[in-house]
Amino acid sequence: MSFFSRPDVAAPDLVVACMGLDGRNETSLKALLPLLRERFGLHCQLSEDPTRADLVFYEAGNRLAQALLRREQAGQGALYVACSAQPDSAEVLPLPFSASRVLGRLQEARSRRSRTPTAGAGERVVQLHQLLDQPDAAGVEIEIGGQLGWLDRSRRQLHWPGEVDADLLAGLISGPLRLRPVSALQLASATARSLTAQSWDRLLWPLAVTSGGATPLPGLVSGRAFRIEDWPDFGTLGRRPVDLRCVALLLRRPLSLDQLVALTGLSPASVLGVLNAAALCRRLQGVSVQPLARSAVGTGPGSIGALLGRVRRVFSMEAA
Repeated sequence: MSFFSRPDVAAPDLVVACMGLDGRNETSLKALLPLLRERFGLHCQLSEDPTRADLVFYEAGNRLAQALLRREQAGQGALYVACSAQPDSAEVLPLPFSASRVLGRLQEARSRRSRTPTAGAGERVVQLHQLLDQPDAAGVEIEIGGQLGWLDRSRRQLHWPGEVDADLLAGLISGPLRLRPVSALQLASATARSLTAQSWDRLLWPLAVTSGGATPLPGLVSGRAFRIEDWPDFGTLGRRPVDLRCVALLLRRPLSLDQLVALTGLSPASVLGVLNAAALCRRLQGVSVQPLARSAVGTGPGSIGALLGRVRRVFSMEAA
């Protein structure tokens, strides 16, 4: 069974998401949840989309998670838990995870569960993609928190009253939102105002990767390969290791979802989140799948293995 045709499962007691945690800690949490279910009968499901979660574990310095937390009303909505290998207060959960600490947060989240169903980030990604695909639309008008901006399809630009920041992204992901297609004449009139023109990647890329692979965009089907022509503008939230690894490979040659998962060791949902982002930003090109030659995945100077090694070294230098 492919990732694109997942079976239905029983509804969980709680939905849990992670933001900004490294792969080792996410894997540890994923392994803990079934053990806690077996011992305490608490059925939890991991989600790539924090807007669908009852409990969000986030890296303490993650700006988007902090902005989403600011939008939550006191005592309502998801429980956000900051995590760090070097916690500086009792409110920050120490890493690596322990069963007792995770269980305590799960019980706290269940006791305050009172989420009102709203459109998640995945649905907003699909809606924006559909509006930008309308043949008679030159762009899309966006209203977030009383502010108006416009997406220009031909230039792949966002026109907004200021620079994209974490609070704007949080509003797009989880706040009240109005979207409508606009004609070329309406777009020209709107963008003549005093607005900041910037790459729309800065808004659309974080929206799509935050929703993860919960909702594959049209065209992202099994049996196709994809490539990217140039580097996206990751904007104020910066480059995530997941984005860098996938984009570096897709710049080199077309790859399918399964091939990207095999080469990177990432989860299908994480890889699909990057493909969704590239598709939403109109940076993804689909082609027929070609089998990987053994030399391509080796360790020679021109191989994908060598390319991943260079990307990892960049991570090490940036973290130093």
